[in-house]
Amino acid sequence: MWSLAARRGTEPISQLRFRPLASTNDTMTGWKRHIVFVLGVVAAAAACVAAISFTISPRGTIGPTLLQAQSPAAAVIAVSLGLMGATIVGAIVGRLTNALVGLFIVGAGLGALAFRFGSIGDLAFANGSLMFLAVETVIFSVLVLLSTYVVYKIAGPLEDIDPPEDDYNKTKSLFLSAAAALIMLPIVWFIATSELRGQTLAATFFGCMLAGLASRLIAPNTQPKLIFATACLVGAVGHVYGAYVVGTNIESAFIQETIPALSMPLPIDYAAGALMGVSMGLGWARSFLHHEQDETSQASAASVPQKL
Repeated sequence: MWSLAARRGTEPISQLRFRPLASTNDTMTGWKRHIVFVLGVVAAAAACVAAISFTISPRGTIGPTLLQAQSPAAAVIAVSLGLMGATIVGAIVGRLTNALVGLFIVGAGLGALAFRFGSIGDLAFANGSLMFLAVETVIFSVLVLLSTYVVYKIAGPLEDIDPPEDDYNKTKSLFLSAAAALIMLPIVWFIATSELRGQTLAATFFGCMLAGLASRLIAPNTQPKLIFATACLVGAVGHVYGAYVVGTNIESAFIQETIPALSMPLPIDYAAGALMGVSMGLGWARSFLHHEQDETSQASAASVPQKL
């Protein structure tokens, strides 16, 4: 099973070290893999951006949210269908590579749509509500959960993770993996200091990347399925906190620059950041983990006499 280098007892704790893990994706290699990845990102982005015309706000411009668009129901349905298209693309690419690559592609498609959205400033001058942002973030977390389920169902689980030996440890590890999403909050608070779209997306991306890294290190024997939706759901905490601090006069708070940094990213920012950042963090974590089967295979290979 997955373990740190000293877990097997072959090395003392004082000499604990991390070893890189070789990639287990043998389906595609080299330039073919890169081409499939790029084509997947383009296709996922096209699927999501196709919903942009349904997100027009009452001011006549592309709005910052779905629930405060001219037709909220149409906006939610259109973006959901766009995300479904991106999910299908991600699942196909994930089948050829792995589930993390597929989910990153889904997030990239959603991120392309997020860049077209308005900012928290547009929400403020449209007399919007931070509490509505929290509700929309919950909706996006459900969509992210469904997308994760579909990609994992088609692409299959990560092959380099051995499940826990009993149900108790499995449940405990699943909870710890999801709880790691809380790590993103201080990162978002530190980075999201303005309404700039690139900055808010970067805040959620890096915050979720560290959450994904922590999730894999804390629960290395758990398939990381819940951390994506949990990371998005944690974003609702920032919006609820902002609604408590700001109250109903969001326009005045924006002018006075008193909106909390955790409320700067939009719901779609948290969703896109969760899918891309967590995928990146989980992949990064593989460099810090060590698979016992690799050592067993290497030892077996070393014991086989070599023919001259």
